[in-house]
Amino acid sequence: MLFRIAAFCLFSALALCATTADTQERGVLVYKDGNRITGALVREQGQPIHFVSDRFGILKYTPSEARFEAEREEDESLVYRGKTPALPAAPTPHPPATASAPKAAQKSHSTQSLIHPWKIKLNGYLDKTDDNGTQRREYLSAVRIERHTSTNQLSLDTRYEYTGRNNSIDRRRATSRGDWRHFLTPRAFTLYTPYFEYDGKNTSAGRNDYLLNQQQAGLGYRLLTVKNYDTRIAATWSYFDLRNYDLNTESSFSAPSLILENNLRLPWEFDLRQKGQLYYLPAQEKFGWDNESDLTKKINRTLSLTLRHQYRRDYPALGLNPINRLRLLFGLEF
Repeated sequence: MLFRIAAFCLFSALALCATTADTQERGVLVYKDGNRITGALVREQGQPIHFVSDRFGILKYTPSEARFEAEREEDESLVYRGKTPALPAAPTPHPPATASAPKAAQKSHSTQSLIHPWKIKLNGYLDKTDDNGTQRREYLSAVRIERHTSTNQLSLDTRYEYTGRNNSIDRRRATSRGDWRHFLTPRAFTLYTPYFEYDGKNTSAGRNDYLLNQQQAGLGYRLLTVKNYDTRIAATWSYFDLRNYDLNTESSFSAPSLILENNLRLPWEFDLRQKGQLYYLPAQEKFGWDNESDLTKKINRTLSLTLRHQYRRDYPALGLNPINRLRLLFGLEF
């Protein structure tokens, strides 16, 4: 009895090995219900068709029950290991940024946010004339640095002017104006503006040598903000400290003022920036007006031309020299 069982097992093993050796083609058996079984097609002639699966041994089927799909050559190594070729993996989405980001990355981002938004603009002016033996030279250099964020606007505008006549100094003037604006809402903002002005070495009659220190603070509001136009108005209070070197006097006082600003982007890469201030000095019962307008033409990303008009009359500090000038400036922007 044991001999018959052993002989049957040996015969079955030999038959299976012989069947596998005669394999014609490997592939996938696909049933009507969608089940897929990997293996090899052994006998395709006659009914039923014999299929040796990698997991379930010899299977028999008819064309009405299932169909055979031959494998591709690049998947052959997978099929021989009893694995179904894997589909291409979908790209893994990047996880959202969290507060636990590496400190190095946070530091790099912080450093970039401090450097990148700053914008620097250089302006210059040169005028040399020779009229009836009188030589006159006039120079102007200006540097403007500004940075705008979602809630703050910072700027610093420093200028130096020099005028010479017959190889001697006729006038020397330096100014520096800072401006900080913090937006409380998309339209309302606070502002603080320190301003320093030195006008000295004046040889022309009627001009004074002085040093002015002005501190200005107030509240402002955006009246109109559209795509290419921005209008703002502000009510401020200014504190003045004026030292007159010609009279050897020093005085301090304050004055209210209204500010009107317009920023307009025009066609053909033209920009118009205007700022006017109306002051009132109660002790003098007088109004003063200070206005500056810049019409800038962008030549490219770096070069520009600016037509600047400045006008100042009856300033609250009455000892200040009046201004009324029109200049064409060359600019470099970074």
